[in-house]
Amino acid sequence: MLSIFIFIEAEYTVRHKIKFIPCIMEESFHPTGWLDFIVGSHNKVDFSNPDNFDDSFGKLIKNITNIEKELCINPRKSSFIFYR
Repeated sequence: MLSIFIFIEAEYTVRHKIKFIPCIMEESFHPTGWLDFIVGSHNKVDFSNPDNFDDSFGKLIKNITNIEKELCINPRKSSFIFYR
């Protein structure tokens, strides 16, 4: 069972449109329910096979670079409200 804290973090990420890269660390893990809905449309990086670590790490770096480029072109507006 997933922790309520994972749910809170995932909900915050989606609500504030924060870019993220799901990383699969265990081969036997397959997201279901709300977690599958949240990560299903994202490009996952699979680190579950140690023999493919270099390929997975390269894919992670590529995804990070793509997000950086996208944020430079379309910076995310802050969703925080500051009160005085």
